Amino acid sequence: MVSELIKEEKGKNNGKQRISVYRVNKKGVIIMKKLTVLMFLLLISFLIGCSGGSSGSSSGENNKNTTYTGVVVYSDLASVDVIVCYDINNNGVCDNNEPQTNSIAKNGTFSISTQENVSNTPLIAEFRAKTTLASLQANDKPNFVFNTPAEKTLLSALTTIVKGNMDMGMTLSEAVNKISTDLAINTDIFNENAYSPNSRLAEINDIIAGAIEVMSERLAELDFDDVSEVAILITHYITEQLSVIKGNVGVGIIEQIFNNTLAGKTKEDIEKELSAIQDGVKPPVFDCITVSTPAQLDAVRNNLSGYLLFKG
Repeated sequence: MVSELIKEEKGKNNGKQRISVYRVNKKGVIIMKKLTVLMFLLLISFLIGCSGGSSGSSSGENNKNTTYTGVVVYSDLASVDVIVCYDINNNGVCDNNEPQTNSIAKNGTFSISTQENVSNTPLIAEFRAKTTLASLQANDKPNFVFNTPAEKTLLSALTTIVKGNMDMGMTLSEAVNKISTDLAINTDIFNENAYSPNSRLAEINDIIAGAIEVMSERLAELDFDDVSEVAILITHYITEQLSVIKGNVGVGIIEQIFNNTLAGKTKEDIEKELSAIQDGVKPPVFDCITVSTPAQLDAVRNNLSGYLLFKG
């Protein structure tokens, strides 16, 4: 959304009108450049073109569906119903009005067709025990959820922990490095081929998926129904247990993870842990940039995403 404040002032250069343009990005950084009226009008034309138009026309390129494909990595897809969606409002659940599909192939592949702009929008996979179609359409709560960072199209238990750590302050590279180092894996967790049957990565993914499932079930029993809080707790607990998973992929490991994290704890115990975790979440990092030349201004103008334009 572009917010604008316009002020015209008389310049000293032959009395020409000049307009001050202030640009504030989403991190609060102000960028300013003096523009002539002609340049200002050209900039307005540029912004209108970028908006794709707001007339509500039902024809043209903006109303064509785009099909996006991806894959869910879960070894027991036959036992569950899955809905995959683009989480446009970033609330952690698949709302009925969000682009989605419940047609997941046996190998986990899916496609979603939409007119929505889903760039930089994360995918969610909601898993439910096999049920009737009517129950599925009633949007009952999922048993557990997989997540993945925005612009990634593979959803797995591993990508879920990466996304969870990003939501708690890590960058994508930090979150990937954390899970790769702690598990001693050197394969790309966003590459479908890395999860080939009987591979170590597939075994680790199954273990973490099982842990996510049993933890989600236990937290639901304790009436934790805030999806963001559930995601924080599961990410925290599993991240703490990565060293255990690294050294043990045998039978009983999921039970061991559960015993090390949630077993025997009351809701009050977990709420105290949640509060401590939230207190330790890193604050956002703010970057500053300085624009001092027309070329730099042009560079910013050509990448308006995440910027507010103030003219004044």
